Amino acid sequence: MASMGELYRNNWILTNAKEEDLTKHKCSYLAILDGINGGLMERKLAARLIPKFYKLFPDLSAAAFRTQLYLCNDIDTSVRHQALRGLTLFATEENLPCIADVLMKLLKTDNMPELDLANNALLHILKIDAKGTLRKLIYQIRTGKDIVRERAINFLSLKLKTLPEEVMTKKVEKLILSKSKKVLKKVNGDQYLQFIKILSSFKSMQNDSGRQLLIDLVSKLHESLNLDVDYIDHLIE
Repeated sequence: MASMGELYRNNWILTNAKEEDLTKHKCSYLAILDGINGGLMERKLAARLIPKFYKLFPDLSAAAFRTQLYLCNDIDTSVRHQALRGLTLFATEENLPCIADVLMKLLKTDNMPELDLANNALLHILKIDAKGTLRKLIYQIRTGKDIVRERAINFLSLKLKTLPEEVMTKKVEKLILSKSKKVLKKVNGDQYLQFIKILSSFKSMQNDSGRQLLIDLVSKLHESLNLDVDYIDHLIE
């Protein structure tokens, strides 16, 4: 079990190691991974150092990722927060689905700083893999508890409009639109209006055919949800 002194020493070794000498220092990274078995301070420091040197040891990448995920579920809040801050550094194509799952679970947390960290990390991976992340978010809206559904919709409402065009492409908009009917059948009146407002902001909705598609979607569902028609008309104008 690595002590604080050993963790700091191995941090110094890896920080100052030359690239050609990294293979000689594999044991230093293994010692950092072993920080998971230490006390509170050791686990917190390990959660910071594991992602820092993650890319230097490809053969240990799977073990490092598993260790970071474990720390994201630590019993101590400060360890979890530190682990979450470094989680997006593991955002490879292979790891993204698992990272997204971890972050989705945090949408129900009562810990507001933890929720903020989860939202920031979600935005990060959304920019890397928009379609994959959105599929998981939409699934949570359809199947999650009320608090998860509400927070997932709020996330989309606040963050989608901040995405650059190269991320928020026509294909991404089409994906969300294709899932809209199933989503809108699961939400309450306020959430329905919020989701319609999200859809109405899409670039593809700014022409006549897009507006008509949105009007048709609203017309089919608004009666069962007892929504105010005048408000909907105003919303999609």
